[in-house]
Amino acid sequence: MSTLSLSAGDSLVLWVPERGCLAPGAPLSDLRQALNDVGFACDTRLDPSLPSDSAFLALGLPPTSSEKASKPPVADGFELDWSAAGVRLVGGGPRGLSFAVWEFLERLGWAWPTPQIEREPEAREWTFPIRIEKHAPALKHRVFFAEQVEITPALIRWLSRLRLNTLFPSNPARFEDPESQFPPESLAMAETLGFDLIAGGDSARWLLGPLGDESLTWDTLPKRKTKRALEAILELWREMGEPSPRLSIWAEDSEIEPVARILAGALEAVPELLVETGVNVSIPEPCAGRTLFHLSDRGLSPLAEREDDEARLLEGLKGISGREVYLLLDPLGWDVSLGNPISPALWRVLVRRIALAGQVGCAGAGLSLARVDARSFLERAGFAYSLAARAMWSGEAEVSEPEARRILEAQFDSGAEAAATLLADLERWLRRDCPRGVRGFAEAHSALLSEGVRDKLDQRISEIQESAPNEACMELARSLSTLVGLYDLEECPDVHESRALARTLWSGARIDSWPAWLQAKSPLAERLRGRL
Repeated sequence: MSTLSLSAGDSLVLWVPERGCLAPGAPLSDLRQALNDVGFACDTRLDPSLPSDSAFLALGLPPTSSEKASKPPVADGFELDWSAAGVRLVGGGPRGLSFAVWEFLERLGWAWPTPQIEREPEAREWTFPIRIEKHAPALKHRVFFAEQVEITPALIRWLSRLRLNTLFPSNPARFEDPESQFPPESLAMAETLGFDLIAGGDSARWLLGPLGDESLTWDTLPKRKTKRALEAILELWREMGEPSPRLSIWAEDSEIEPVARILAGALEAVPELLVETGVNVSIPEPCAGRTLFHLSDRGLSPLAEREDDEARLLEGLKGISGREVYLLLDPLGWDVSLGNPISPALWRVLVRRIALAGQVGCAGAGLSLARVDARSFLERAGFAYSLAARAMWSGEAEVSEPEARRILEAQFDSGAEAAATLLADLERWLRRDCPRGVRGFAEAHSALLSEGVRDKLDQRISEIQESAPNEACMELARSLSTLVGLYDLEECPDVHESRALARTLWSGARIDSWPAWLQAKSPLAERLRGRL
């Protein structure tokens, strides 16, 4: 037999090496539940002789010795070994096994376009060729950075399904309400799914707080207080518990010297410590080997040609040859100029830039999300994260049209065609009408200064609203309507009309349903509040 055939109704046995593999929330537990949900009769049994971080899904028979034998894949990598008796899933570690589970379920037809949406397969019969598939990521570090965002267990599970491996939830001092933004159950989920953690960032107030002087910054920290500051920082790091996160300290140009001094001291004092900082901070050898450097793409134009991107990335990497660097992508994150409604339309730029990062020597890339309602934002923009994450794994600079359409259909369902038309037109308008010299995705929406572009966008929004859409389509339409309304608001000369329009936009964006900490920090809420 040259194929493995499965049908809903088949009796399957999921062989696992230990009971802990089936704990609530564990990927193998999800696998068993998913199979039962679509009609399989999936039982589980223990076989302690199976290698750790592996499982065997069989048509009833126990795994043979040849099915148990396996050379572990590379870190984060995994294998799917298809045979007539079933499929063997092997990970290079717990995280690799998670990725193997998600890959297998995707082959059956599952899709998770957003943290809230799960699509079950329509098929009930499947045939797979007998072969061994080896999967490994193109980029070692696949990071998700979040600030002033509610990090839920569902969000973390979705990030794992995107094959991301590092969670960077900024630092507690920048959270208005840390317990609700990154609650203990979310941390537990991150540990279950094997995420690496980074804590810190632009964090002077948090890290220097124990010194008792709220006015202290890195560039005003006296050298005589360096030792005390270092001790306080390491104490904060130790209080984070296990697994120990990578400690991050970012520095503006005026802060480079004191930050470099603190990080070097911390690395020398604690041999097991790992740190993260910007490429502008010099860390001496051998401590640089335990440092992950980030290079921001904030200065790159979202409309730049590939050659421009490559030249700027190479310029940023000068002098740090041989060190681990990841490209921290700005476009979907910092909502400084309200660019997030249109940034998903530029997903092709994201994919190309991620692939380019690997080609010029970066060890990773990071997606960001900040100061937005994560649920509603990902409801309309999850597809862009999915496509970008796939580029981190594959290293490919292009996405085929069938693959892009498949991902859009998973998210927008019957409204996928209207959404695809809107996104394609919006990208074209941005490239044509965006003022020259724009830097950063957050400024790209300035193309909407043209009233003609806003009229065309309104027409596309109406087409989405009339296409029997799902909630994802409505979120996309609402966000773009709000952006158009903000430009109309700026041009409204009458105070009373301006106030009425601001109230309409506030209601349409559902800001009253946001938690207080997000209403206080959101640039959208701040801009509208000034007109109410």
